Amino acid sequence: MSALSFTQNVDQVKGVADNFSFFKGSHSLKMGMIFNRSDVFFQHSSEPPSFTFTGALSGYDFADFLLGQPSTVTRTLGSASGYIFPNEFGLYVEDSFKVRPNLTVQCGLRYGIQPFPYEKYNKMAVYDTPKQALVVSGTGTLNLIIPSFPQTQVPIVAAARAGDQPILG
Repeated sequence: MSALSFTQNVDQVKGVADNFSFFKGSHSLKMGMIFNRSDVFFQHSSEPPSFTFTGALSGYDFADFLLGQPSTVTRTLGSASGYIFPNEFGLYVEDSFKVRPNLTVQCGLRYGIQPFPYEKYNKMAVYDTPKQALVVSGTGTLNLIIPSFPQTQVPIVAAARAGDQPILG
């Protein structure tokens, strides 16, 4: 049982691509690169909690509803808006040789990377399973965490960046 909500998404992609091709007889060599920068804005209205009644208490879901005893309650905390900036890089090279009119041999290599995106106001976090901790983007993000978050059960650590490798600090 949940209410309807309002959602607004705006995605803008700016990119640069360049390709180079070389042809000589029955041989061709192609290579290129791409860089895309996306600006993603999303805003969701504050959603009321969602209740699920499965009959876990009385054996009947409708009876649990009448008793006001949900089996699960889901609630969204924090701001429901974000400005996310993901990047994408790519390189490729392709070699092609026409052995006969009906046989062409092609060999190619493609490399693409999409680094972890960042959020304009540092409101992103990731759960580090080996460390059993919630990793936030920086020390400034620590003051955005609501006081009722169970930090004794899930520790929160700030990450610093060195190149593209996050370092827990």
